[in-house]
Amino acid sequence: IPYFKRVMEEFPEGELAEIATMELAYSYYYLGQYQEVLEVLNGIDSKEAMELKIDAATKLNDDEKLLSLYQELSEKYPEETTGVEGYFTLAKSYYEKGEFEKAIHTFQIIEDMTITEEIRKEINYWQGLSFFRLGNYLKAEEYFQLIDYFSGDEIAIRALYMLGETYYQEGNYVKAIRYYQDFLNYYGSHSLAAHVQYSISWSYLNEGNFTKAIELFNMLIEKYPESQFVEESNFLLGKIPFLLNNYGESRINLQNFLKSYPGSQYTEEALYIVAQIDLAEEKWIDSIINFEKLIERYPDSRYLPGSLYGLCLSYFKMGEYNKALEVGERYLNNFSSGTFMCDILYITAICQEELGDINKAKEKYNMIIQNCSDTSYADSAREQLLIDSKR
Repeated sequence: IPYFKRVMEEFPEGELAEIATMELAYSYYYLGQYQEVLEVLNGIDSKEAMELKIDAATKLNDDEKLLSLYQELSEKYPEETTGVEGYFTLAKSYYEKGEFEKAIHTFQIIEDMTITEEIRKEINYWQGLSFFRLGNYLKAEEYFQLIDYFSGDEIAIRALYMLGETYYQEGNYVKAIRYYQDFLNYYGSHSLAAHVQYSISWSYLNEGNFTKAIELFNMLIEKYPESQFVEESNFLLGKIPFLLNNYGESRINLQNFLKSYPGSQYTEEALYIVAQIDLAEEKWIDSIINFEKLIERYPDSRYLPGSLYGLCLSYFKMGEYNKALEVGERYLNNFSSGTFMCDILYITAICQEELGDINKAKEKYNMIIQNCSDTSYADSAREQLLIDSKR
């Protein structure tokens, strides 16, 4: 480094100075002193110098400097592809860092440069992705639609997939289904096919076409048995029949699911649905077992209010008034304004009557009249208070 500096001082002009300057810059580069590289080469715009400066700025992660260098390179050497490639690399790095607006801006700079149709296709795809990540689905759709998604190359395949995803995120499930189906018809062996099968199944489910959703989730399990979506699909094949009030099929499928996936993230909801089926079919002992199992395993469950109500009702129906009262009081203490408050108040009032505690029963009836005036429980409470007053 001192030698090259001396040469530059003693011979500031001419070919030797140019060689010494480049060698000095390379010396700094090999030492990892990238900022010094940029300082030494400042104002030098030979192709070699530009490329070394770009390399140094890349090592420094100096995006602002890179942007200006690529712009300078493309202006001075328009016939070179290095500028386009550099902009493209920079734009993708913005995307990967989540700086989607910067990525879009950089891709749009490339659009105005002399580029091949293949590069233009990639730019359209990445701009579509960037707008998608920003939640601007209309612009995302616009860019994905610029790509001939039946041409069969990787960008085309992914653009077709993203069109389906874009419409799905917009809530336009009918259009999403159209593009997902095109994908499966043309690219059914692609690595994204399992994801598309999953997405089209959910699209039908969101459209309320439960029968078609069941058919497609079954198809997913059959065609893509190793995919990451099989576990959830098996769970949904138990949940969807429940939504259709097909309790028998739902129970069988969910029980099979619980055996096959004991540690699943869907176990909590599966247990709750099975217990709800028991409750609906008045299988009080089974519902008690399943609600208690859920409460024990998931004490902070989002289904705790519904589970306490189901458990309280089941104990009441079994004539176990003390247990029903205990569970009901737990609900009222923790969810005093919850969905099942009026139901629980009425059940616990009857339990207290059955246990001979008329005064506490009256308190509950008065609470029902005060807090549940727009329900049938209020009329029943008034009638019961009238009966109690005549005793």
